[in-house]
Amino acid sequence: MVPWRRRIIEQNYNATWMERQGVEHPTPIEPNTLKMLWSLSVAIFSIGGMVSSFMVGVVSEWLGRKRAMIVNNGLAFLGGGFMGLAQLGKSYEMMIIGRFLIGAFSDQQLGHTVYRKPTHRDRDLHQNSNHHPSQKRSTIKALADRAKRICEPHLLQDELNHLNWALQANGDSTSDIRRAARPRTSHKSQDEDPPRGKVFLPYIKGTTDHIGKLMRKHNIQTIYKPTKKIQQITFRSCDNSSGLSLVVSLAT
Repeated sequence: MVPWRRRIIEQNYNATWMERQGVEHPTPIEPNTLKMLWSLSVAIFSIGGMVSSFMVGVVSEWLGRKRAMIVNNGLAFLGGGFMGLAQLGKSYEMMIIGRFLIGAFSDQQLGHTVYRKPTHRDRDLHQNSNHHPSQKRSTIKALADRAKRICEPHLLQDELNHLNWALQANGDSTSDIRRAARPRTSHKSQDEDPPRGKVFLPYIKGTTDHIGKLMRKHNIQTIYKPTKKIQQITFRSCDNSSGLSLVVSLAT
């Protein structure tokens, strides 16, 4: 604290000490005692921050992020109230408790970050999946942009490290992740003609991508769709009377 604040607080502590004696000629507080109270008032702020840093993870898991932030803001109001009423209540203990609560409030880093449920398994489009490379790159870019848009500065690097690990677990290389996540500028000119039409093609590596190149030469936009899985072309019909499950094919 700055010196003039220290003088004001020490004068308040001394006045409280003398008033509590209840005699006609009270004795002022001893210098060593005053120094100890002042040191405790300063150090208790860091102690509150240290205690809250250990509790922030437990509180967030117990109450959830929104309720934990409400509790965190409640510490600020409570600590400010204790310190503001310390002189009126003639209690330097209230000042010390208020400093502790403000320290607990200021050190709780409950900033915004990407939330994942405990059951989340970080499964995205695998590199070997039957999707067009542009769809895989757009997935990586969307995840990176979400992290940069949501996370606060002190939490962004942790999220990017987790994202890099999860994408590598899905078969993406470090160079592919870096290339897909970097900012891109549009190279389209205003004089460019709009597409003459759209063509939807199932993506078959080495076949439909060559067809798409031919379509682009004729100014036709090509949209690739992943091939259907067996699960997508069938549905499960349950017969409650017999307890049997029948798989009925939709394919003809």
